[in-house]
Amino acid sequence: MATSASRSRRYLTRSRVSLPPLGHWIEEAACAPWRRPRDLEPGDWQPDEVGSRTRRAREVCRGCPVRPSCLRHAELSGEPAGIWGGLDPEQRQRHHRRVT
Repeated sequence: MATSASRSRRYLTRSRVSLPPLGHWIEEAACAPWRRPRDLEPGDWQPDEVGSRTRRAREVCRGCPVRPSCLRHAELSGEPAGIWGGLDPEQRQRHHRRVT
């Protein structure tokens, strides 16, 4: 019988392998800390409710040069929360169904 530590190691190994890396595109993302508008915080892309800051974050996404890569990463990794590629989780599910 495997110990909990060995089970954890196997899980971590599998999860690291299954998640696609962010890739170099993140360096060009409009939400990167060194590019992000000063009026926005990282949490504005992880909204609990839609508000003016969330709308502003989506505006930044719309003009982002790596938006397709960001959206692809979120869809491949099954990102459960936040705004990725300008879409929230429900929008990403609808988009993924349309594309596949």
